[in-house]
Amino acid sequence: MLWSAPALRILLLFRVLLFGPRIGHGLQHQPLILVVAPPPAGPPQVTILLPGATGPCETDWNQLLQWAALPSGAWLHASNLAPERLNAIASALGVPHVMIEAALQESSFPRIETGARWTALTVSLPVSGDGLHRDPVLLLVSENSVLSLSTHPLDLQQLPTESTDLGWVAHCVLQIIRLVLARNEEFAGRLERMVRQIEEAPVSGSPEGFFRQTFRLKRALSTAKGDLWRLHGLLEMIADGRRHLPGLGESERETIDDMAEEADYLYETVDLVRESVLSLIELRLDLASHETNRFMRLLAVVTTLALIPSVVGGLLGMNLWDAPWSVTLGQVAFGSLVLTLAVLYTFMAKGWFR
Repeated sequence: MLWSAPALRILLLFRVLLFGPRIGHGLQHQPLILVVAPPPAGPPQVTILLPGATGPCETDWNQLLQWAALPSGAWLHASNLAPERLNAIASALGVPHVMIEAALQESSFPRIETGARWTALTVSLPVSGDGLHRDPVLLLVSENSVLSLSTHPLDLQQLPTESTDLGWVAHCVLQIIRLVLARNEEFAGRLERMVRQIEEAPVSGSPEGFFRQTFRLKRALSTAKGDLWRLHGLLEMIADGRRHLPGLGESERETIDDMAEEADYLYETVDLVRESVLSLIELRLDLASHETNRFMRLLAVVTTLALIPSVVGGLLGMNLWDAPWSVTLGQVAFGSLVLTLAVLYTFMAKGWFR
């Protein structure tokens, strides 16, 4: 009969045509695109902010090296630094160049290291308008001087927004920490809005684009969560007196304690946003699994229905002329059709087509 081997071949062809494009699309080589900040280009940018000045002034690299050998009461900031510049400034400051290079890597994290002449405070600053990049900043603090280093150009030297009686070094250090907290607050709000947009997006959209976007968000949120957790612990140790920064006294520790509470609040906020992203990923995976189960159920129904005439045709053969029983081709076809409809009704009664 026509339902024997040809039926199975047609079913196999149907499955190949249906799954072939999906499998081929999934097996296509997709290059892994890593978003990496471009290396520094051009000369270094050096500015100096003196106590009582109205704003920072530009200076050159040679003056920075001279100041590093004999620092005076000022805040110098150097950015757009290539690796050879880092070696030069490390030699002028008398600190290990490995410490500076490790602190200015993008994978760096907040920490504090105490040396003979300088106390190094490393913080991570989220890039404004970009949730995937974080610019590390190395703050070298002495009793009357501050030097901040960053690989890429950053505007760090800002005047106080309110009148304060803090010392010069304390003002510079707290200004950097306030900027870090403000950038992290902006980062958390921006990522929270992005998560809400993903929640409101239709489920029928591209799953590849959804998972690519959510995985990048998860990576950025995990990095921010770790940085804020370390920053909170670091600020608590400074406020409790377990770690010391030059220029910070008892009065400044109260401000540091308030900043530690703000860092803890931002840490909890970022953690909640990250949990929302994980919930979205789990929900999308559950929906994809549900859709797969529905399709496999439909495929099982089609396979079962095609199996009935195939088995009947295989048992009776293609020719009924010399068979020992008196049945015709029409009777066999009618019986196969009735049995197929009965099985189809059974599947419908069980709700497999809902």
